[in-house]
Amino acid sequence: MIKVPLPRFVALLVILAIFFGLLNALITPFISHAGQQIGSPDSLTPRISSLENSSESVGDEWPMYRGALDHAGIGATTPLLGAAPLWVFTTDTAVITAPTVANGRVYAGSLNGSIYCINETTGTIEWTCNYQYVEWNIHPIFSTAAIACGCVYVGGYCQIYCLNATTGEYVWGYGPGIPGISIDSSPAVADGRIYVGSCGNVTCLNATTGALEWNYTTGDTVYSSPAIANGWVYVGSDDDNVYCLNATTGALKWNYTTGDNVYSSPAVANGYVYVGSDDYNLYCLNATTGARKWMYSPGSYVDSSPAIANGRVYVGSLDKCYCINATTGCVEWSYTTGDPVYSDPAIANGMVFIANCNDADNKGSVYCLNATTGALIWTYSIGAGVLSSPTIANGTVFIGNNGGQDNNGAFYGKIFRLPMIMPSGVLGYPLHYLFGAMIAATAWVVIQSTRPPRCSPPSSRARRFSRVMSSFIISVFSDHHTRLHERRGENLPVS
Repeated sequence: MIKVPLPRFVALLVILAIFFGLLNALITPFISHAGQQIGSPDSLTPRISSLENSSESVGDEWPMYRGALDHAGIGATTPLLGAAPLWVFTTDTAVITAPTVANGRVYAGSLNGSIYCINETTGTIEWTCNYQYVEWNIHPIFSTAAIACGCVYVGGYCQIYCLNATTGEYVWGYGPGIPGISIDSSPAVADGRIYVGSCGNVTCLNATTGALEWNYTTGDTVYSSPAIANGWVYVGSDDDNVYCLNATTGALKWNYTTGDNVYSSPAVANGYVYVGSDDYNLYCLNATTGARKWMYSPGSYVDSSPAIANGRVYVGSLDKCYCINATTGCVEWSYTTGDPVYSDPAIANGMVFIANCNDADNKGSVYCLNATTGALIWTYSIGAGVLSSPTIANGTVFIGNNGGQDNNGAFYGKIFRLPMIMPSGVLGYPLHYLFGAMIAATAWVVIQSTRPPRCSPPSSRARRFSRVMSSFIISVFSDHHTRLHERRGENLPVS
């Protein structure tokens, strides 16, 4: 019988304890959240649109800004588990719009004026179009596309565009035709009408022809994106107001004046409108009268658009994600990311997804938080900073990043498809690497502990154990290396 020296035995126990601790950290997110659901049973079933010819979700999709006409920011899906992106797609410049997902395709715009249509499963390009063929110069795309009626509706330079969703062909365009004016608001489509903000107007267009149905003029540019609920349009303006307009006629029902620009887009739930302002406040307004119920100040701009689920409001400001009681306006929890949060939260299956952006070094990460407690479930660095917002469909999270410049000086951006459930990282390293490292370290300690004194030749048991463990470690890392490269070669079309 081989005697194991006490110090080595203690070292072995410590290594094993760390090993199983990491194993627990690796597995816990997969087990504890795999079957967790959010909200009532109705919020978990695929969302079936009650409005014809609309960008409201039909099934497990996210076909417009904030996912649905009410802008609640909720996904209804079954989470996919994984340890790495399913794919990463490289664009010509930064992607700051939120990707939209419909009919097996992902749509997103870039700062170079390109619209991309990507196969949702493979991450390969189906079509792309760039506004170079329009008479004015290339312009950034700040507007998130809406998918409805077989078309892609998106704001661009001087116009809102209608493109064929399958081919990318130009169908029609409408706009003020003023060079230098960009439509940054994201359109919503309901009952065959398009609602979008523009330079000083809230505009309603016929979704088929692009003909103007009505315009409501505000006192300044409308960057906010309209939410539609119960026949009313809710939208903010840089004239400091939140407006409620009749969706059919454009007539004003009420407006509420805040203390500064309203860049945030309203979300509507249970008879109330939730919206942020640059006056450092998040507001809860009565959807019928516009009367204020409460306001909460996080101490900085609230440009992020809120998400609402289970009586809670989630919003980003400064370097935090806040969870606020929808009834009282009291903070239930906040999570500090360490860098500014410009993105809008998305919610699904008891989890909140949000991203941050370090302006100094252009770094950013996606965070997955427990929706009830605010505890971190996982975080994943996507390299560059993030002005895009997460969207949720088919068990995964889609998000763009700000990209950068390659070795040749060419600009690029990236769009990621991430599993909703991922292992966390430790000390900046993914857990699957640390897992392998711990296997190697444990094997080394066991081998050292079973080795006889140096004056005696190694026992046959020690030699046999050493060979077995060496073969095992080599096979584990070889298999991991092979599978990693196969996945990258198949699913990561990165230039």
